[in-house]
Amino acid sequence: MKTPDLCEVDLRRHMVREKTDSRGRPALNGIDYLEVSEDQRSLRVFFLGKAPRQISKKNFVITGGTRVTDIRVIDIDVCRVGGKDLDDCLTVDVDKPGDFSDYTLRIVELDKRGYPTNRPMRGFDRRFAQIVFSFKVGCPSDLDCLPQSACLPSPFPQVDLNYLAKDYASFRQMILDRLSLTMPDWKERHVPDIGIMLVEVLAYAADHLSYYQDAVATEAYLDTARQRISVRRHARLVDYKMHEGCNARTWVFVETSGGSIKLRRSEVAFIAGLKKATGDAAGVMTKETLRRLNPDPRKYQIFEPMGPAEFTLTEAHNRILFYTWGDFECCLAKGTTSATLIDDYLPEPPPPQPPKQGYGYKQAPPPKPKTEPKRKLNLRPGNVLVFEEVISPKTGEAADADLTRRHAVLLTRVTPDKDELTGQPLVQIEWAAADALPFTMCISSTGSAPDCEQLDNVTVARGNIVLCDHGRTIGGRVVDDVPEEDLGCVPQDESLAECGYVSCAPEVTIVAGRYRPVLKEVPITYSEWLPRVEESFPEEADEDPCPKEEISAKRIIQQDPRKAMPQVALMSRVPGDVTDVWWQPRYDLLASLPDDLHYVVEIDNRGRAHLRFSGGDMGRPPIAAEHFRARYRIGNGIAGNVGAEAISHIITKNRLTGIELHPRNPIAASGGIDPEDTDRVRLF
Repeated sequence: MKTPDLCEVDLRRHMVREKTDSRGRPALNGIDYLEVSEDQRSLRVFFLGKAPRQISKKNFVITGGTRVTDIRVIDIDVCRVGGKDLDDCLTVDVDKPGDFSDYTLRIVELDKRGYPTNRPMRGFDRRFAQIVFSFKVGCPSDLDCLPQSACLPSPFPQVDLNYLAKDYASFRQMILDRLSLTMPDWKERHVPDIGIMLVEVLAYAADHLSYYQDAVATEAYLDTARQRISVRRHARLVDYKMHEGCNARTWVFVETSGGSIKLRRSEVAFIAGLKKATGDAAGVMTKETLRRLNPDPRKYQIFEPMGPAEFTLTEAHNRILFYTWGDFECCLAKGTTSATLIDDYLPEPPPPQPPKQGYGYKQAPPPKPKTEPKRKLNLRPGNVLVFEEVISPKTGEAADADLTRRHAVLLTRVTPDKDELTGQPLVQIEWAAADALPFTMCISSTGSAPDCEQLDNVTVARGNIVLCDHGRTIGGRVVDDVPEEDLGCVPQDESLAECGYVSCAPEVTIVAGRYRPVLKEVPITYSEWLPRVEESFPEEADEDPCPKEEISAKRIIQQDPRKAMPQVALMSRVPGDVTDVWWQPRYDLLASLPDDLHYVVEIDNRGRAHLRFSGGDMGRPPIAAEHFRARYRIGNGIAGNVGAEAISHIITKNRLTGIELHPRNPIAASGGIDPEDTDRVRLF
């Protein structure tokens, strides 16, 4: 027997034979093949060359076996063959024959005490230091022979049927032909006849069953499956995850005037695609305003904020200038990861009036030590800034600015500073290497001739940046008054169980029926989970023993569609309970425990989302009469890849007073991918 190998061409065996040392002698050895004697008490081993000089029976170890184990080597006999090109062999005598299972013969190295080890013998190649064999390889076998029975059973009478019948007409004709043989006196063929009616009912049922069998057989194989859900399950069997696409993301700059404002993420949404003239002058709309305009929902896209539950918009962050330290014609070079921003102090409040002196008045408190006034910029690690070229470095006109000179960075370090020469308050900022500038950005320059005017603040930094992604929440009540979708209750099936005693009445067991709800709106939003930015910037970053993954603006925008999960929040309430339980979506239930509240979202050919629950082993199954509700988002694919400046309106749940908001996206939305095609899944 030879060593089993997965390769069609065995080149290593030839290399072991040809391997020589510096003196031209063979450097490696190995087992070529093995033969078992007829009495199964000796093994004849053939080498890839000459047998080693120093070899004993202790170097041989036989392992394996199911019924017969612990086979020991009694003696060995080396058969040395004369001739330089001939291989040696060796006979190994064992104490007993083995069973029908596989065994392994190994040639191992001995330790200092003369006991065998797990290492191959010195001079043997590790691939050919062992061989798998069977003691029963030469035994005759009758497993392929079918014994002939002396008493053959009498054949059943064959019914003459047309097994090619597959549709209604052929089934109807087959039934009528059969009835003509079994009931020759019945010759009625009128449609109102009760017999013809029963024949047609049976033909209809057979036609329906035949179609079902064809559909099941078609969906049973990846090459012929036509349903998207079937292709998804077939691909998962070979560890291939078919994706359903993902939505687009973008950075939205909200220009604020009238002070600072704190907004809740769940009460704000942005609209892309509406003309500015259709909304309020300030760009702020409510759902009532949108309802009065009654635009076509297919002509605009909804973007909703991501990240923290609340975010603050500050007027001082609308336009932040870069500091050039008194120099001119400066720029941020390609690959830059730090910059200096101009800060300012907030106006100090008026000093308190000194208390009156004299009898009956309190004594004036001692004056407080003077501290540095508060600053206007309130930047923190984790904030995002967008660098934007606002005027042309040649003409100085805003209309000539390069719209491609815009870049988003996520701050990793913010250090307050001050220019000791001029007393100007500053802020030193740094961002991750992944967000390094992909191009050079001009800060100050000299205009074109003949004016040659000095152009400052060519590029500015925009704060008040909100991360948004494409999709509208059903049940969020920000854009419209659509409530959470009611998925109904789990159906109930009654199962009667007989009691062990005759006098007892049967017990009724309520079990849950088949429950596969389908969401009404399409398409379901798929999005990758957002990394937790706050965990990447601890307060004591230098003392953190476990560095976190580097988070950047580029990493947040980019998504892997195979890691995207459906944005569906499913809640249920068991009968008799007043609290809701929340379910978590998963790609599959293979790793779910019996008590896990997990479910799977499967998209069919028409884009509808089917919710599938566990049958009891992988995840908790739904309980009879359990009531389900769903809050989910719609909007997916390349429809969300809107261009720059497409977002022009913001919708708030409540009307704002005394403040104006002007949203826009300086950078085009990206990352929206359509669902993977089934033909592409078959190809891969």
